[in-house]
Amino acid sequence: MNKKDTLLGLALVFLGIGFLGDTLGNWRLDWFLQSWWVLFILVPGIANMRDYGLRRGNLIGFSVGITLLLVSWFPAFRPFSVSYLLVVMGVIVFFVPGEKN
Repeated sequence: MNKKDTLLGLALVFLGIGFLGDTLGNWRLDWFLQSWWVLFILVPGIANMRDYGLRRGNLIGFSVGITLLLVSWFPAFRPFSVSYLLVVMGVIVFFVPGEKN
């Protein structure tokens, strides 16, 4: 087992324990559920960018994460989020080369 798998496994175990405690009423995770859950989209995208460089898939995933984070922090951004995301995805597809065959 490598270091990456160990960290991911521990993170999932702690997250599961946290949700279990919230469900049983031992503590509240409202603060986590409001915006921090977006890290589960952003962190893998950033790690993928670090490992493989800028590619369409990881940039689009990162853009989706940023958009969801903006919506959770600024509710006034919600009406513009779909159009913003479509424009960003179009720019990524236009400018970032696809996978090499």
